[in-house]
Amino acid sequence: LGLISTPASRAIFVSLGLLPARAGSSSSLCMEGLPSGAAPSTSEGVESDTLVQKVKDYQRQTELARHAWNSFCETQGGGVRDPRKHSAEFLQSFLAAYEEGSLSAAAEDAAAAGDGRGGATGGGGELAEVVSREPALGERQLRLRMPASEEGIMKEVVSTNVYGFLPGHSCVLHDGDVVLDIGAHVGIAATLALRTKDVRVVCVEPHPVTFDILRRNMAAHGDGVTLVNKGVADSTSARPLYVHSGTNAPSRLYFSSLFDTRRHADETVSVECIPLQELLDSYDPTVIKIDAEGAERFLVTVTDFRHVLLIVVEWDWTHNRNRSEWQRAEAHLQDSGFQVDVKGRMPAFDESGNADLCDKNGKKRGNTGMIFVAMRKAEPPSCKRRRPTGTMLAGAAEADGCPVGALVCDKSKLRRVFDACRPSGLAQQKGAMPYEGRMAVHLNLEAAALMCSGQVPPEVQELIDQGVAEFIAGLRKGTQSQAYRGSAAPLSRGSSGASPSTSFRFIDLFAGIGGFRRGLETVGGSCVFTSEIDVDCQETYALNFGGEHLFGDLTAIDTPDFPEHDILTAGFPCQPFSRRGERGGFDDGRGGLFLEITRVLRACRPAGFLLENVWNLQYVDGGQWDKDESKSVYGDIFNFIIESLRQCGYVVKTKMLNAQGWVPQDRKRVYLVGFREDLAAGAGGCFEWPEPPGGGVIGDVLEPACSSDSQTCQLTESQWAAVQKSSTWQSGGAGFRFADRDGVATTLTASYKSSFANVAQLVGPAEGTLDRPRFFTPRECARIMGFCEEHVVGNPNSRNRAYHQLGNAVCPPLIEAIARNLVRSLGLVPDGEETVADEGTAEYLTVTGAQPELAAQLEALTVEQLSARLEAFGVSVRQPGPEEFVQGFKALRKAELNDALCAAYAAGQTSQPRNVVHDVGVALSESATGELLAALRMMDWKENVRPNVHASGYVVLKRPYELSAPPRWRAEDPRAVRRRVWELSEALLRAASPKAAGFAFTAMAVSKNFRGSPHVDKNDISVQYALSLGEFAEGGGKLCVEESASVVRAFDTRGRLVCIDGRFPHWVSGYVGERYSVIFYRSSGEEDPSTCAVHEV
Repeated sequence: LGLISTPASRAIFVSLGLLPARAGSSSSLCMEGLPSGAAPSTSEGVESDTLVQKVKDYQRQTELARHAWNSFCETQGGGVRDPRKHSAEFLQSFLAAYEEGSLSAAAEDAAAAGDGRGGATGGGGELAEVVSREPALGERQLRLRMPASEEGIMKEVVSTNVYGFLPGHSCVLHDGDVVLDIGAHVGIAATLALRTKDVRVVCVEPHPVTFDILRRNMAAHGDGVTLVNKGVADSTSARPLYVHSGTNAPSRLYFSSLFDTRRHADETVSVECIPLQELLDSYDPTVIKIDAEGAERFLVTVTDFRHVLLIVVEWDWTHNRNRSEWQRAEAHLQDSGFQVDVKGRMPAFDESGNADLCDKNGKKRGNTGMIFVAMRKAEPPSCKRRRPTGTMLAGAAEADGCPVGALVCDKSKLRRVFDACRPSGLAQQKGAMPYEGRMAVHLNLEAAALMCSGQVPPEVQELIDQGVAEFIAGLRKGTQSQAYRGSAAPLSRGSSGASPSTSFRFIDLFAGIGGFRRGLETVGGSCVFTSEIDVDCQETYALNFGGEHLFGDLTAIDTPDFPEHDILTAGFPCQPFSRRGERGGFDDGRGGLFLEITRVLRACRPAGFLLENVWNLQYVDGGQWDKDESKSVYGDIFNFIIESLRQCGYVVKTKMLNAQGWVPQDRKRVYLVGFREDLAAGAGGCFEWPEPPGGGVIGDVLEPACSSDSQTCQLTESQWAAVQKSSTWQSGGAGFRFADRDGVATTLTASYKSSFANVAQLVGPAEGTLDRPRFFTPRECARIMGFCEEHVVGNPNSRNRAYHQLGNAVCPPLIEAIARNLVRSLGLVPDGEETVADEGTAEYLTVTGAQPELAAQLEALTVEQLSARLEAFGVSVRQPGPEEFVQGFKALRKAELNDALCAAYAAGQTSQPRNVVHDVGVALSESATGELLAALRMMDWKENVRPNVHASGYVVLKRPYELSAPPRWRAEDPRAVRRRVWELSEALLRAASPKAAGFAFTAMAVSKNFRGSPHVDKNDISVQYALSLGEFAEGGGKLCVEESASVVRAFDTRGRLVCIDGRFPHWVSGYVGERYSVIFYRSSGEEDPSTCAVHEV
């Protein structure tokens, strides 16, 4: 090669062992590459900073000048190489010696030996084994031969996951992919790609020296790698390869290109070339990675991308300077069926369309590349990408639910079993458990799946062959081993166990911190079983709901121990299906946990179910998303899930919903509801997915900037520096990383705190407060997710665990909306909320002053209360037989007791069975009530209709969050209207009486045209205050409360305030006209005893 004709280049090849060493040196080396007349003269009067600049200029002009300077510093300057740390005299001495040529020999020796930054073994320029040191790779670290000084390149490719090949960090590769690695260099990206199962790589690298290093690094991978020592071009003719200046030293890796647009060495290397289309035709890749110093321009020459599904490219603006080249490539990819997504920074352009590659000081930026990803919109026919069934599914064929099992042995053989299982991690971490006089070592899910499918690991087969142990498929640890044993007591109001007053029972699987439970209890459900394996989540769950019915690992629960229930809920693990995870599907043990849901459905046959997972679940393993939903194609895994649920005897409906309609967060998730086949004809037909009422904005949930929580969450200086260095900050700045107070939050993830540098959304520093941005506080995250203020977040162990738990949670308001429609369609309507007759048929609703029928009034009582009242009337209560305890028993029993009680009233009375005592509340200020009425009329009631209640609108208001700055809302903005309703209502309450002023209410229920609806407020823990406003007929619209079995108190509350106990049955008498009501109530804290229905204001 012509390159080895110069002494400097020859020294490089000698250091790599590709050429024999030779004695002697050439004095001409000192000026190699230095332009004629470029060396300026020096004098005693030159300033020190000018001399520093001249030394730096020399080093930039030629590699040998740098070697001369380093050698001079070693011998004359104590090894200090920074010219700014030397005197003017020292710098003048170097320049004089350099110009005279007296440093020639030293420079050549330094070039031949390396500059001290070379191999770690001590030999100048020798290759060292560089290790990736990436935690996500565990014991599978990359170990490649390369100059130790270039370890930073390894870190850039691996730790930053620039190509997306790192397992567990949104890996873009799938089993069976063929990766075409153009610009393979020494094989970092290729080796990383090979960490994905059954991936093959074709490495294309033109430079002969780099290719030799690549060849040695890839030797261990055998047939999995194909090496191509050619350059990618638009033809097969040989072309000159330019070696970039500054990279042609023994201690550096070679960077080169077919284009002379970058400063390069004078000599070139002639290399063979190959068109990109020919590579695609020859190797038929599914993934293309290009990082080849300009070769990306040849994408426009491809006429048939064949089976390519993904292209990851670093677009180098130095070699492709004009914007038109990028636009042409982007358009060509889009026309070829790819969706192009720019991940890196797009530069600014001058008037000619050329990229501006210099910083504000005119200095060229070190990195002039831009990463973009092109994804195929539709998978080509007969695509070669393999779709595995997964080990969990293979094992499930022989198991009930998720494959489980244990190795059973005598106690004396226990150590041998553990020693055999420990190296491969086959056994679960906890110790063995007694089993019929022997010991059982329970295997992890992946190992059990292999055993159940007949794929016995060799170490286990040896134990079985020798009679040391036997494998028992389906053996579970047992329910009691998973019972919650913590000591956390509920700090917020929750429920545990089945309550006779609730209308349906549900179980909460993969419960997290209780998002499903919050939603379903709101619509009248009672949780009878909970499973959550994460210990920290268990503690948080117990702090909110208590530890009764709380269990750990679902796979350990014996099937007969699942209680009867009406609704099954589950947010099964999303990591195997998430775009942020490894997307292992059913090859991941967590993915196989879905099979536990089918186990419970087959065993318990509940009326319905509600499941939630990441939206990408629909498209994992062969699926394809499209903006036009009708063109989207479900993946094999989602189709399998739906079919499995159908085989359990359920009709399934699915929908991707964005929680943004209920909470201030962009959070897309897929929801699945199911109806048991015998109920599906009626229930499935009337079920409708909920319409979003609007979730507000981030500004509604933020703490004041001066609060202690806000200050605690401020970024440290080092964290703030890391954010500013991130690619997301460089590309989008504050507009991209700071939350828009008038917008919604980005999706809250479990890695919110750990991903702060590149991903996490932050709260920008408000003027005059914090000097650095801050994280959302845990309470703000809870609000963003839709959890009530009473819900305890995190636990005393760690504040950061709160972020992790909330990022994995579901949004209770959206769950509530879906569950409400689900239970209504199944006929599981909450007690006390469903009225006796439809609004259009119940005559008393529009007859001024009319009372509901007695049977409707008694509907608000529980079964126990009805029984107790019958006994008080001297009526014996029939005890039901065991055969009556079937689904729907409660409703039938309640109807029977109601009829009996109505008959008892009729037997003792000849007219109205109960006396109605009319009363009035405490009068309120007319001007203040007038303002409140005007605000109530401005509310958008169409978005707040509450099902199962006869009202034109019903909404629960929580105390508005204190805003750090005055909001820029219009007066008619719903947020402004609700805030004004709260403020005016609270002012009326505080002014009514000293007792009312001290009432610590937690929420307001505001309604429009509430009619009838006898009910009790089960969430109340104390008395409530109520008022009404509007233009309705005199004598009607009174708030009626059952004061005793024979007395009903009817209050005129128009412009007046009353105090009642909502835990007693109450309703509104008939009226004509417009009526608004405001109820102040308390649902958290210490519960007050319920002693009487009416209290003094």
